[in-house]
Amino acid sequence: MQGKAFLANATPYCLFDDDIQSHNTEFLRGLDAGFFNYMTESHIMLLDDPMQWPLRDEAYSPVALRLAYRHSLETLA
Repeated sequence: MQGKAFLANATPYCLFDDDIQSHNTEFLRGLDAGFFNYMTESHIMLLDDPMQWPLRDEAYSPVALRLAYRHSLETLA
């Protein structure tokens, strides 16, 4: 049994597993990096061409880009 301590905000947690490293490797191999590429390309296209914006607030694309970036960092942290 292995333990891995980490903080989420200021709260300490500990993950216990028989083989943390192989489960982490399996998780990382299962990631589809294309998702983050798709998010980036589709929202950059909207930033470059305002005529493609749907009838919504023009701030959605920058926010979506920041969320996708933070999501990717959180996934890999």
